Amino acid sequence: KRPIDKAGQTVFFFCIFKNRNHFKFQEVSMSADDIILKFMQDENRPFNAQNVTDFMQKHGIKKTAVQKSLDKLSENNDLVAKDFNKTKIYYASQTNLEVPSPEELKEAEAQIQRLQAEITEERQAVNIVEKELSTVLHSLTDEQITERVQTLETECELLESKLVQVQASSSLVVPEELALRSKLFCAKFDNYRKRKRMFRNVWDQLLESSEKKASTLEEDIGIDTDQSVGLDCEAIQKTYDNLKKVRR
Repeated sequence: KRPIDKAGQTVFFFCIFKNRNHFKFQEVSMSADDIILKFMQDENRPFNAQNVTDFMQKHGIKKTAVQKSLDKLSENNDLVAKDFNKTKIYYASQTNLEVPSPEELKEAEAQIQRLQAEITEERQAVNIVEKELSTVLHSLTDEQITERVQTLETECELLESKLVQVQASSSLVVPEELALRSKLFCAKFDNYRKRKRMFRNVWDQLLESSEKKASTLEEDIGIDTDQSVGLDCEAIQKTYDNLKKVRR
């Protein structure tokens, strides 16, 4: 079917097939009033004139014609018009609507529940498919996997060659010396943390009795902090923790 504007009406041509090789056109005219009334009855909810005009654009009905049709349909009691402040709202008259029976309402509610359950199942299925799609999209292709394997094999060969050189070196640290140095490092770090706690206690009391900022007082007294001397406490702490684990 194809709409054509004809003398203020929307004309639909329906192609009716008689058989495979013969067909004819039948012209069916619908006025703007008929189109708007059908739209309002099908939607069965309130609209203002601009809302209706927006929906009527596809039928080529302008705002002036929409307003005339709304007023006319309201006068004929096909539509109900209500004023809300400065806006007029229109909706289809409810007088001629069929009131469903309790059995029909119960059946409709059951159908709604079934459809909601189907929607939930479909959403779950869509979520599963989306997760699978995301996994596929973030996975490496065969070419990328081959390239990655080649890169890792090259890196492995380089590391193995370095290991051979290190093992062949005469300056390897014997296990006993390594254990001794590890123990000495942990003892010194423990002593460092103990002295730092002692200093922090004194420093906090000094700050409480002074009106200066910590940075200003540090500069006046000449105190070197871990940060000022570039000490990476986090890296040292990690080394300390790793040595403690090995010793256990």
